[in-house]
Amino acid sequence: MIYTCYFSGLGDRAQFAVSVTLQQPPRFRLPVAKELCPPLGMYWKFLRGKMSRKQFMQIYGMRFDVLDAKEIAEKYDGKILTSWEGYEDKMKTIPKFSHRYMIADWLKRRGFNVVELAPATRRR
Repeated sequence: MIYTCYFSGLGDRAQFAVSVTLQQPPRFRLPVAKELCPPLGMYWKFLRGKMSRKQFMQIYGMRFDVLDAKEIAEKYDGKILTSWEGYEDKMKTIPKFSHRYMIADWLKRRGFNVVELAPATRRR
């Protein structure tokens, strides 16, 4: 089983996380799954609106053509693939677009179990 989540939703589960982005929030020092990270320049172009979601998905999606899903699933079994994007709304019902969902979809279509984790509640 592979899991996905966003950085600030990890809570105390960070020890199981692997970043699928080349940049992480300052308080994180996670291992990086470089083979799953979008190129930094392309990612920033998308975030700044200089590349459409369709273009991003098309270009980033080509990465999966050269990856072996079984190898990726075995390598990250039990891990949480983590990126920046959380939710659009305060109730956390509408997820923001994220390439981690593209990774999850790619693995699911090849028969692997991938689950998006609910954000961890903060401890007081």
